[in-house]
Parts: sequence; structure tokens; C-alpha cells
Amino acid sequence: MYKRQPEHGADRLFGFFTQLRAIRVHPVHFVVAVLLACANWLFDALCLWVCCLAVGADRITPVHLLIAYCAGMAAASVPVIPGGLGVVDAALVLGLVAGGLTSAGAVAAVVLYRVISFGFIIGAGWLVWLLLRHRARERA
Repeated sequence: MYKRQPEHGADRLFGFFTQLRAIRVHPVHFVVAVLLACANWLFDALCLWVCCLAVGADRITPVHLLIAYCAGMAAASVPVIPGGLGVVDAALVLGLVAGGLTSAGAVAAVVLYRVISFGFIIGAGWLVWLLLRHRARERA
């Protein structure tokens, strides 16, 4: 049986931190990146709220919606399945039901939300890839 040296993992970890220390980010760029990340989360949560409204599940409060959204994002951080399919959906449905929605309304809102936030993004990615591939063929 192969046994690793005790320093093997530590060397890789120290190398990772050395690379991180080599990064120099201008403070303005860092603030812009943080603001854009916050805007991304805000618009994503807004998308979930609009999906709830679209399926007639308008009884949810912003606090309950935010808790459900945070539960879904926490579940997304566990990389069991690509895109968190099933795991994120279950967390969102449970959070929305706990927030006062009916189970049917919560499932409908989450399916619509995932179609928009996951399906359209994948579709747009495929379209961009096909466009780039088509342009590469024209140049050749």
C-alpha cells in the first residue's frame, strides 16, 4: 500500500498560499468586484421573488424569501451534483414552504426560477459557443 509523506499536503497548501500572496489587486478593482458580486446575488434573489409572484405565491415576505435563497445558495456550495440540481431545488422548496408558501406554489416557483437562472444561462452559453465556432470556421 502506498503511503504519502506527511509533508506532501503541507507543501501544496503552502504553495497555494504563496500564489495567493502574489496577487495584487487595486483597492478600486476589489470594491468593484465586491459590488458586482453583491448585485449578482441581489438580482438572483429578485429573480426568485419575481418567480414566486409569477406563480401566484405572493404571500412570502422578503425575510422568508431571503432565508430560503440563502438556504439554496448554501446547498449550492456542496458540490455533489453539477449545478446543484436537486439539492438546491430541495433547499429552496423547503425554505419557501417554511416561509408560508404551499408546497405546490413553492415547487412551481422553484422550477420557474431554475429554468431562468440555470437553463437560460446554459442555453446562452451554448449559443455563444456555437457563434464562436461559426466565426472560427468562417476565418479558416
